Amino acid sequence: AMAAELKKIGIKTEIFENSVEIFGGKLKTPNEILCGHNDHRIVMASVVLSSVADGESEIVCAEAVQKSYPALPCVCTSMTLCCRSAPKALGLLTLPGAAK
Repeated sequence: AMAAELKKIGIKTEIFENSVEIFGGKLKTPNEILCGHNDHRIVMASVVLSSVADGESEIVCAEAVQKSYPALPCVCTSMTLCCRSAPKALGLLTLPGAAK
């Protein structure tokens, strides 16, 4: 799941039986909506990556972040990421991307 989301942001990965290799690269604006896969680790990683990529990113199935970091939308706002949280049922976070 994480490899699929990284690919949407322009990062190549190679999956092995017991490890993952992540290759460096230039982050791009995702051309499709990111998915948190109801996994708080994927949601938080996607938020961080989206914050430094150009353009706006949306992350669906982001409600899992409530398990480990329910204040994430507030923290994003205080970091000027302007993370908006939609109704919890949707589990959606929208990030405008890196400030220019």
